[in-house]
Amino acid sequence: WQFFPSVGLELGQTSLKNPQGFQNPNLFSVSQVGVSVAVMPLLDKTLEIGSITLDGAQVHLETLKDGRSNLDSLTAAPQTEAAAEPTTTSDAPADSTASATDGWQISLSGVTVSNARLEMSNAQTGTFTKLYDVGLNVSEFAIDQWTTANFEMKGQN
Repeated sequence: WQFFPSVGLELGQTSLKNPQGFQNPNLFSVSQVGVSVAVMPLLDKTLEIGSITLDGAQVHLETLKDGRSNLDSLTAAPQTEAAAEPTTTSDAPADSTASATDGWQISLSGVTVSNARLEMSNAQTGTFTKLYDVGLNVSEFAIDQWTTANFEMKGQN
């Protein structure tokens, strides 16, 4: 943890487990993640995110013969009784385009992904794709401004 002049967080070995029935035990794992946000600019509705780093990320996307994917549980909408009956309590016009970010300035110092790997297997089609040594570097990013991005990878089918 880091608290001033920015709030920062760094995580070591972290993983998101796959549901039962899939080959790889993890859907996603990473060796190290780091991010920070400047504190003082928040008072002026400015979100200044420091450089985001992701090292050793591994993503395993898998589709079984019956069509189930290990992403299904992440993308499925929660089903509740309340969702069956939509209610409207807002007095705002239906065509209102206001959002929670109105008035906020957002910037990102950069993103660095290194030593990443992506494996995609589909038992329905019998295909397998592996991307490794994936690297991504994005320079400073701000809305409505050009940025530089470098991407590299190796792969095999």
